[in-house]
Amino acid sequence: MGKLTILATLVVLSALGYFSYIYLEPYLAPIVQPYLDSPYSVTEDENVLVLTNNNFNNVVANYSNVLVKFYAPWCGHCKHMAPEYSRAAAHFHNNPETQNIKLAKIDATVYKDHNSKYGVRGYPSLKFFKNGKVYDYKGGRVEKEII
Repeated sequence: MGKLTILATLVVLSALGYFSYIYLEPYLAPIVQPYLDSPYSVTEDENVLVLTNNNFNNVVANYSNVLVKFYAPWCGHCKHMAPEYSRAAAHFHNNPETQNIKLAKIDATVYKDHNSKYGVRGYPSLKFFKNGKVYDYKGGRVEKEII
């Protein structure tokens, strides 16, 4: 195979890649997206795990100690608690002795399925999951009380 043939092949492959991205992406995205949002993909926001319908069950099943905050973005109490919750999450994350404790949050206005399942009636609601079993959290809502 000559150099010209290799170069022509690379140009054609590049053009096909560009064509695929520009013209096929709108059609392929809905098919591919469920695989990208796998139950194993969990994002973090300031050391707090961000839960969705796709990853909720996996997170509470695979971490032995998870405190989940059910919140509403418009809720004043939730907004006030957010920095305290993040600082507590950072404490657990940065301490080798407590790295098995995870703090998580789920937007209960978007992912409503979990509200009735776990008895969420107001915001913020906190539930503690120990080895997959749920308990009502009766502790405080500031960093020192959460720790």
